[in-house]
Amino acid sequence: MQYSEFAEVYDSLIYDMPYETWADFIEKNSSGDVLELACGTGNLTKLLAKRRSVTALDISPEMLRIADGKLRALGRRVRFVQGNMCDFSLNKPVNTVICACDGINYLTDTDSVKRTFINVHKSLNAGGTFIFDISSYYKLSKMNNELYSEDTDDVTYIWRNSFENDILNMDITFFVTDDGENYTRFDETHVQRAHRADELISLLEECGFENVKITDDYSETEVKNDSLRITFCAKAR
Repeated sequence: MQYSEFAEVYDSLIYDMPYETWADFIEKNSSGDVLELACGTGNLTKLLAKRRSVTALDISPEMLRIADGKLRALGRRVRFVQGNMCDFSLNKPVNTVICACDGINYLTDTDSVKRTFINVHKSLNAGGTFIFDISSYYKLSKMNNELYSEDTDDVTYIWRNSFENDILNMDITFFVTDDGENYTRFDETHVQRAHRADELISLLEECGFENVKITDDYSETEVKNDSLRITFCAKAR
């Protein structure tokens, strides 16, 4: 994955994400200082930083550069850390860890998920809260052989999907312009795993979490068979 180029167009792909709703859910269901995993370009970070002390981690320095610029423009102080959520460590534990917008889907094997859950547990105070979401198995499996495209003034993309053995491969071709006449092409391949909610609950409990609750897309609504996004909320023992 070429994060340097992708970081520059990321916000144009996720402009309709309900970050305010997510931030409200996190505020209601947790407390204290926050570690945000896979923070991307900081769209949720800037909302959380209005309410809490935040440390934000991402594997991509380009994503972090954009996120840091957003927070500086708002006058918010956030500690940004480049790292992998499978093997990160903190100097001291926090009360809340979050991972929003498919971060866990990018963990494509059980070992990576387990390592991440163990690291999260180590990073939480006793009784601390872990909140994350996944694009549901239903959603990712339905994307098989789907083709998406969008043409805007600055970015045009063609997005092809294939789904096999619980893995969704997303091949995206971008054409980006600064002047409306000359375009630069680059290609991205993103791979996500369609996790089953019951398997993630079992792994959470195995890694030291309890009182695991799942809801439909950062709400208090029960998960349905056709839920597109599932939110997990668990407590560290």
